[in-house]
Amino acid sequence: MSPPGAWLVLLATLPGDDLKLAEGVANEKLRAARDQGRVSTVSIYKTRLRGRYVVVLGEPAGRSAALAAAAEARRRNLSADAFAEADGGWELIGNAPFPTETRSASSNRDADRL
Repeated sequence: MSPPGAWLVLLATLPGDDLKLAEGVANEKLRAARDQGRVSTVSIYKTRLRGRYVVVLGEPAGRSAALAAAAEARRRNLSADAFAEADGGWELIGNAPFPTETRSASSNRDADRL
């Protein structure tokens, strides 16, 4: 949870029943931010009211700083609809990069035999 009065920069909102999707989106956003030379944190939070996952850029900040960061994220095409929102006591799930599932060629061959 963020300090009282903290604001977050939201890059994406995703269904609350698909953490792997949220992790994949967070990894993509982190990669894009790094490609632009931004050293930034990308996190996933779970909202309280609707139980959705949100992908967040950077650390919790004051309102003005969050609004400026959201405008910068839109300008740099990290997210066309990035916006700042007050942290509603959301649960921090974790920070990107998240582990990705990889399947080896041998496991694919084994699956083909089944």
